[in-house]
Amino acid sequence: MFKEELYNKVLDVLNLNTSGLTFYGGYHMVMYNGIIMVIDKTTTSAFDFSAKEVIPLSEEYNNETPSVNDSDRSDYVIQYQIMFKLEVLDEIKTALEEFRTYFYANKQHVIDGYNVTFKVTRGDKQPTWTPDGGDFYGRYKLTVYCTATKNGYLYKDTDKWEMRVKDTGDYVQLVESQDIMSNNANSQPDNATTRIKHFNTSSSWANKFQVFYDGGITSEKIYSWIANKENINTKFDLRETFNGVVRDYIVIITGGARTKTKNGMAILEFDVREVE
Repeated sequence: MFKEELYNKVLDVLNLNTSGLTFYGGYHMVMYNGIIMVIDKTTTSAFDFSAKEVIPLSEEYNNETPSVNDSDRSDYVIQYQIMFKLEVLDEIKTALEEFRTYFYANKQHVIDGYNVTFKVTRGDKQPTWTPDGGDFYGRYKLTVYCTATKNGYLYKDTDKWEMRVKDTGDYVQLVESQDIMSNNANSQPDNATTRIKHFNTSSSWANKFQVFYDGGITSEKIYSWIANKENINTKFDLRETFNGVVRDYIVIITGGARTKTKNGMAILEFDVREVE
């Protein structure tokens, strides 16, 4: 059921196009006078059929790589193909760009009880096909990558870290590769009885970031600290949004490094700790 609903989701998004194109799948399609038609029943009679010109969506393969742990996670690589008359090529290009833009802005969806994250490629042009009717048909291949899980939390577009120099300007979102949060508590034993119990007297929160240097004000300030050209006690406002909950911190950077590889992206790694 999941794969069918996944296919329907792709079909529905393609049909959100502003070019007026109609994409179809799961119907009986025929060639009539060199035109791809879908044969569908009308509501008039059980024996009354109508033919409508469509752009078929064909699932070429659907490759699933399952995980063996309890997260019930699977990774998918799915390839679709569409076929269309060349006279609507410009409209097709617009529809495919809108398709990719939609999933770029809306990566997370719930399908058949699974949390699903999408990544799609731009359409890849395929060889033109000439049916018997004399019309030329173009073809594009679409590749969709998905991660689906029922028991695991997938990082959402709304989950983010934002940072600024304390009380200065607007927050800027960090372009993260990853981060690791930790909190260590100081415990103290209570030996009032023969069995020692422990309780915490204080805790120390810290976070380790790996972000992409983007040349903006915040990343330049972080880079300046790493390069030892910044006041080492510069305070920053740090804001996290995770699963709809916002948490605010005032932090200082306590360590950092810059990684640069030839023809690669500049990576900033830095640690922060909470201050007053």
